[in-house]
Amino acid sequence: MDSHTHPTIKINFDGAVAVWESRGAYNLVARSWTGNVIFSYTKRLPFITNGAMLEAMALCMAVKVARDRGLHQVIFEGDAKAIIDDVTGITKPFPKC
Repeated sequence: MDSHTHPTIKINFDGAVAVWESRGAYNLVARSWTGNVIFSYTKRLPFITNGAMLEAMALCMAVKVARDRGLHQVIFEGDAKAIIDDVTGITKPFPKC
């Protein structure tokens, strides 16, 4: 099977901050089940230096690109556990005082 016949695609996403330059960026890389790069995307954002925000923006873009390309079986992988927990509903609501 090649990347066009196997249904699962993995999209890695990541955000990075360059505080000294007052900017951030995020990157996406989509790979087939064989590891071949299907597409990649990078966005530089001036004045955004919040790492969690960049990770969330990266995940949102990954979902948008997957939807726009008609991909249905996608694994999204990132290293920001808090963002993934929020999106998957694992995060518990703040307790009432």
